[in-house]
Amino acid sequence: MLLTLALPYSALGLDWRWETSQNRSIIGTVYARQDSAELLRIRAKINLSSQLFSLFALVISNIALAKSVDKQAKWRARTTVTISQLNQTTASSGPIDHTTYRNRRLARMIQFLSVILFVTYLLSTLLFFITSVLPEFRFYGQYKNEYRSYWMIAIVAQVLNSSVNIIFYYRMNTRFRNTFNKMFRKGAIRVGILPADNNTMDNTLIMRSPISHC
Repeated sequence: MLLTLALPYSALGLDWRWETSQNRSIIGTVYARQDSAELLRIRAKINLSSQLFSLFALVISNIALAKSVDKQAKWRARTTVTISQLNQTTASSGPIDHTTYRNRRLARMIQFLSVILFVTYLLSTLLFFITSVLPEFRFYGQYKNEYRSYWMIAIVAQVLNSSVNIIFYYRMNTRFRNTFNKMFRKGAIRVGILPADNNTMDNTLIMRSPISHC
């Protein structure tokens, strides 16, 4: 990633250039080297390779996660049957079934977030591929309008991926939801948005209050 950021910084610079749409010279990005176009094409290929590898690894990891959870669930089921036969009771199946349900729920949450990540980064991966095979598909190339429009959509999709994660964590993870509510309720009480009560007040404040000693 550092390499992909270093290449455009070395290939581009700020200088006066003629803007046809405005019919005047403006200060903007220009090629700073003779091989700037080639450096930018290399950067696009590196970005394409890294994102393809990341998306491929994401798919493989989720497949492995699903198989691992199923394998663990089958092992727990066999263990439950064995313990029940030895003890002549099914009392031990409760915690094991609960653990299996929790693991499957966690796996579903991770897979759902992975699907969102895959979909939102798919467009940028396609754009890197088009740039690598079509040199004029770039910021100042022949297809600059299409390039800028599609990249605006891709950036919005990536921002959406970063923004919705907390919503799905809140909906699908009980511990995260409880901690989130507790943190923001305490913050709202400190700034006076919510009234304080004995359940959420700090115990040290209650002990130091003169009314509590009466």
